[in-house]
Amino acid sequence: MQEENIIRIPYVELFIQTNRDEYNILKIDNWSVQIVDTLYVMNSHDKSIRYRQVKHGLDFDSTKWVPKQKDKIYFMKGCTVPRVKLKDLSVKYKIRTTTDLEKATVVVGSDKAGEKLFKESWKYKINGKNFQALVDSLKEIYPEDNYYLNRLDNLKESFGGEWPEIMYTNWQTQRACNATSDHYTKELGVKILEKLACVRKEDFQKRYPSGGSEWVQTISEDNLNLYKQFKAHTIIEQSTLLAVVNGSEATTIDLDTYQNLRNMFNSSDQDNHVMAMEIMANCNYEDSMLYLNMLFFHHDYHINGVRSKNHVNFKSLKNYMGIGSNYNQHVDTVIGSLIRFNCLTKAALDFIVEDRKDYFRNNGQSRYIVPQTYILERSAAESVNLNYKKEIFDYIDDLPTEDSITQEEVIEDTVAEVEISEPDMAESGIQEISKIEESEVEKEKEVIEEVLIVEKTEIENEKDFDWF
Repeated sequence: MQEENIIRIPYVELFIQTNRDEYNILKIDNWSVQIVDTLYVMNSHDKSIRYRQVKHGLDFDSTKWVPKQKDKIYFMKGCTVPRVKLKDLSVKYKIRTTTDLEKATVVVGSDKAGEKLFKESWKYKINGKNFQALVDSLKEIYPEDNYYLNRLDNLKESFGGEWPEIMYTNWQTQRACNATSDHYTKELGVKILEKLACVRKEDFQKRYPSGGSEWVQTISEDNLNLYKQFKAHTIIEQSTLLAVVNGSEATTIDLDTYQNLRNMFNSSDQDNHVMAMEIMANCNYEDSMLYLNMLFFHHDYHINGVRSKNHVNFKSLKNYMGIGSNYNQHVDTVIGSLIRFNCLTKAALDFIVEDRKDYFRNNGQSRYIVPQTYILERSAAESVNLNYKKEIFDYIDDLPTEDSITQEEVIEDTVAEVEISEPDMAESGIQEISKIEESEVEKEKEVIEEVLIVEKTEIENEKDFDWF
């Protein structure tokens, strides 16, 4: 059974060799069938699919997971939960891991694991009838070995005996299909036009326009079988397992802990480096994601200089965060990581921008933090007495901010509280309270004036007294 969001599309590649004769006219020396294959393509006609934007179509359960005795956990390839952290679960619940999906009681996955099932690449599109006309024309010009032609026929038979409207190929084969360009030989173009019953080149261009290229996600047949099994299971998101594994005892790196860890890395004692890395490896990953990234950002050099970087706990942390041998020390690496783990907040952005303010002040580039307004530099503005400000694009302010959400909630709570606590307050009552407050203010003024008079009298008396 084929998945609804995955379709079969034939993929073929031809090799055509040409040479010029004594009259400098291109002739086909030989041709061959290079690749014959079936591609399983995800969302090939989904216009929302964009370059480097993988959509795997799997759903993950992010609700709280409760472990059960003798659970068997299957990890999808690409999951980054440190296996060493399962030790306590193994002892307490006798939980084991398995590589057999059929025996698993719990399947753990993530977006990254879902993406690993697919490969992404650019493919060139051709029309099925156009391709058949190309093959028939080439056979007349230069007969091909029957073995390769049989492979083509077998592939066509698997699609019902006719090529589908859309096929994928490489750039060279797509060019050969274009009967109007004479990329190979004029003879080949003429034969293709004849077989497609196109009297004029304009007719061909209208019926069989250049297919161009598109970015597609493909899945192998083995992975497709796995994919079908995954779709039939309830897959828990790895963060829910990690929350149970970390437990309430795991340290959360807050601002104070972060500053202490930075001081430890900046010390000359390498034992402090080891201890800092141990705290990082055993912390609550998700709640500490901002500061973990900032520690790698600032201290990747110190970390790589310590042998503990190869310890299983620390390697598990790096695998979870998707960090290779080195951390790319650019602000976009930090922001991209927080987006990937859904941990990017206004407070996190404020912290990052404040930490890297000198970088941004010196026109540092970022794909996430972009300048909206440019101004004339201060000294230049003073020299010409000109205050200049220019917005380079209109900012579309259609997303809620954390501040606005909080403010709305406070206003609603305040109104509700007033209505409940003082529902029957009358206008006369308010006026009486105002009169009482005014009388109290008048009394306070009188007392203050009396005190000032007394102090003034004491000062006048002191002038007549000779202290020395």
